[in-house]
Amino acid sequence: MRILRRFLLGVVIGMAATGALAQERLAQERLALHLVWRHQAQFAGFYIAQTDGLFAAQGLTVDLVEGGPGIDPLQQLAAGKVDIAIGRLAHAIELRQAGADIVNIAQLFQHPGTLLACRRKPGLAGRLDLAGKTIGVWHLGDDVDLRHWLQREGISTASVRMVPQQADGRDLIEGRADCVTAMSYNEYWKILDARPPSNDLFMVDFSGLLEDGLYVRRASLDSPAAHARLARFLAAAAEGWARARRRPEAALTVVLARAPGLDPLHQGRMLHGTLQLIDGRRPFGRLDPAAYARAIAILAQQSPDPGSIRDAARNGWTHSVLQDAGLDPKPVELRQEQGVATP
Repeated sequence: MRILRRFLLGVVIGMAATGALAQERLAQERLALHLVWRHQAQFAGFYIAQTDGLFAAQGLTVDLVEGGPGIDPLQQLAAGKVDIAIGRLAHAIELRQAGADIVNIAQLFQHPGTLLACRRKPGLAGRLDLAGKTIGVWHLGDDVDLRHWLQREGISTASVRMVPQQADGRDLIEGRADCVTAMSYNEYWKILDARPPSNDLFMVDFSGLLEDGLYVRRASLDSPAAHARLARFLAAAAEGWARARRRPEAALTVVLARAPGLDPLHQGRMLHGTLQLIDGRRPFGRLDPAAYARAIAILAQQSPDPGSIRDAARNGWTHSVLQDAGLDPKPVELRQEQGVATP
């Protein structure tokens, strides 16, 4: 009888513990972050925040949704399919022009990483020979960067043929395109790994725009509960990226565990390049208002309707989530910069 009582007591205690764990799981609020590409070292800090329990410690369960060719994270965000998406400013402004009220809450990349990679051949000796050539782009804002650079160089955008490109610079490597847009931490190395003759390539660094930023819908900012969730997300993400910087070898291990088929050498180079663009000398995620204003001026300059660009740019970013997360030591007052309202 005594053994039975002990057994029943153990069952009751076990059920209570299970119930407590269930309640803890129920308390975890869910968010979905849409990555701009497939799983790779470009997103190492988010993987660490997930595997090290940093999101969980903030009461969050975060789903990391893969991107890839033909997948538009900002469109998925605007359609309400995810809560946060990584994207380029140029593309965000295009969507805002079309009525999508998406807002930058943190700027991951403080420096641009977009290049134009071309292969020399008869009729294409350098950057001024691009008229009549085929250029591979992703159509995720890199095409806007390219159009601006062509305009600055006096090359008609109508004179080049922009086509959707494949991953890893393959269209350039296999000769389907004369040039491709490439990231300094990714396709640049893939192209070099293909071992073209040393004098066979030339590269152009033409980006003046803001690249990987974190965007949300305006409705998430208007809801105090959703705003608080986003602040907790940024706090965990910032620590994840800080750990990636402190221990890159451990970060690479986490990346390879997420996608075991990846090349360790390439992913190590990608992690190093990504950390350079994020720039650990600056507060994590803090968008520079002057950089935003310069980017908008670039977009307006090449647009047939510059007023529409400026209108779309107003209230297109906020530091409020960073401030709530304790990540922004320099709150910015509402002001006008080059005709763009910046909160």
